[in-house]
Amino acid sequence: MLLLGSVLVPAGGAVVGTTEPTDEPGGLTTADTARSNVTLSLVVDESTDESVTVTLETDASDVAGYGANVTFDPAVVTVDTVSGVDMSDPTTNVDNERGWVFVTQSQANGIDEPVLAEFTFAVEATGETTLSFEDDTTVNDGGTPPEELPVDLDGTTIAVEDDGSGGVGSGGTGSGGSGGDGPSGSGGDESDDADGGGTDDTDGADTGEDGGGASDGTDDAGGTDGDGDTDETDDADSDGDSDGTDAIDSLPGFGIVPALVAVCAALAAGTERN
Repeated sequence: MLLLGSVLVPAGGAVVGTTEPTDEPGGLTTADTARSNVTLSLVVDESTDESVTVTLETDASDVAGYGANVTFDPAVVTVDTVSGVDMSDPTTNVDNERGWVFVTQSQANGIDEPVLAEFTFAVEATGETTLSFEDDTTVNDGGTPPEELPVDLDGTTIAVEDDGSGGVGSGGTGSGGSGGDGPSGSGGDESDDADGGGTDDTDGADTGEDGGGASDGTDDAGGTDGDGDTDETDDADSDGDSDGTDAIDSLPGFGIVPALVAVCAALAAGTERN
């Protein structure tokens, strides 16, 4: 939270002008009017928890130049940027260690009630600081030669308070695990002996793929049927197992016993030829 105020200080002992009547030859009375003070102000334009924008402006007419020396507490704020507004960007000299900034600019033609420059201060810590003008601050008119205007300097106060707000953290998002019933799964399948690389709880010895042709009376879905299903009536088992419930395995000629008989017969025939 930022609390802002203002401080009005006469510059260099300037005094408000007075009017003194004088007698002129010929009996005419005239007045020699001194120029009244103008005001050069620091005005807070915008503030956040991280920065404060302050403008340098005056209510004077026919302003063609200025030089402003502003001090501040660098433990509370520091100068981040300076730019021109109604006049060109000023020549700027900043010392953020000692807490002062000097800006100056001039032009040929005067303008009325200009916003001369804009300061952006970075908030460094909680606390209070007064933005004050030094006595060498000046405002000049557009005359030839330019004349220095008597000026009252109106600084401002910035108070930075701790609002107790905390940072916002971001939590990580976990990724879901993969299932164990597909070709690339790694989980155990209680009814599938080796479909996903898991352990068959109903087969005491068969822990690999059914491609070896083992007879598994409780094989629900076949060793490498590819679909990962645990369907006791899986009719697309391509592993050649004799499941007793597979539609293809139950066809004549697909059982393991006829296959063994055929192998033995072939071996016997070969022996007789020899």
